Amino acid sequence: MKGSSASLLFDDDFIGETFDPRRWKASITGLDRARTNGEAQAYLAEPQTIAVKDGHLSITSRYHAAPVVRAGDSYRISSGFLSTEDRFSFQYGLLEVRARLPAGLGFWPAIWLEGVESDGLKWPDVGELDLMENIGDPTWISAAVHGPGLGKRTPFIKRHYFSAADDVTAWHTYGTSVQQNGITFSVDGKSYLHVSRQDLEARDAWVFSRPKYIILNLALGGSYPASVNHYSEPFYGVSPHTLSEIKAGEGVFEVDWVRVSE
Repeated sequence: MKGSSASLLFDDDFIGETFDPRRWKASITGLDRARTNGEAQAYLAEPQTIAVKDGHLSITSRYHAAPVVRAGDSYRISSGFLSTEDRFSFQYGLLEVRARLPAGLGFWPAIWLEGVESDGLKWPDVGELDLMENIGDPTWISAAVHGPGLGKRTPFIKRHYFSAADDVTAWHTYGTSVQQNGITFSVDGKSYLHVSRQDLEARDAWVFSRPKYIILNLALGGSYPASVNHYSEPFYGVSPHTLSEIKAGEGVFEVDWVRVSE
């Protein structure tokens, strides 16, 4: 389900020694990212957290024996947050990302789209499309549509389940097609959730004709993982085993390529 070269709007195979700053912006906690959802990590723009090697982008979670202090808050875990904000956005099209995820309760990798803020509108009024979220269970990912009226409590959400032999730690292609009449989510080219514009407008406003930018990030813990795994220690929503994985350098969200086609 790759876009043809003639129809590509955005194409990054992560060839080189670092991510392309003309395409991607690395956000930093305390500068352009605030602490949200009770998450444990600070986002840093460092080679140890965001790197390109062997044709892959790696976002790595790290443990810090000495706390990292950002905007008055102390953090023992750092990670990475990349977006195409102010670099690339699109109105309609197909976004596909080939990626593999870490497994461990409390890892929260995500691939998502957020509407460009303009005319005084901010989230959730600009809309959010989560084409891949995972909270450490290797058997499933979820997709969701968040509009201005429903916000986080959206009914437009669904899980996609994997076989034990081909779970989230394997390479998969995650996609979402945004068109004038609806939004479709897919894994490896197979659709599993479609939200029509008509169904959404029966519950909320349609705001998905706005330009949208791409976000790739690896969060740790917070309200969503904690609501499922019920861990409060060593960090809110992060299990002791996951912390051991982070210390061993095994908490890595890898991306092979990102493409947007018409």
